Amino acid sequence: MSELNSLFGNRAEYVYSLVAPVMAMMLADGEIDENEKAVLHARLKYLGVTHQELNELLANPPVLVVPPTNEDRIKTFIEVCLVMLVDGKVDERELALMIELSDKFGFSRQEGGDLMLTARNIAARILFPDARGAAVFDARNYLTEQINECFARMRNPNN
Repeated sequence: MSELNSLFGNRAEYVYSLVAPVMAMMLADGEIDENEKAVLHARLKYLGVTHQELNELLANPPVLVVPPTNEDRIKTFIEVCLVMLVDGKVDERELALMIELSDKFGFSRQEGGDLMLTARNIAARILFPDARGAAVFDARNYLTEQINECFARMRNPNN
């Protein structure tokens, strides 16, 4: 966590809890795709993290920590799903990590499944095929409002 301390000071533990699960997914299949990095960087750009600092974090990945609030856990879970989907391949290690995170974040199997469906729907709007048919992450369309809509539905399931 010393890398995060140097980057974020007293906010390091909080940032750590948001970054570690996403990085765990990036590393789950043994390959780090540039689009996976783009999803993480989109999350961190508002914190002032540069691509160089992101690469430093990837060289020293943090240990998994559960985000402190339910809202943070939901956002992070969806972002982890996006990282799983962005390279166009989902393998067993990635699915196993999603199940592990669902349990660690305190989601029921139903809630975890619903969040994964939400992530898939978001991915359909922000991932576009390139000339080879591979997914390309369009950070301009990565809107927090889409994730916030999910929170609203989870808070008020009858609406």
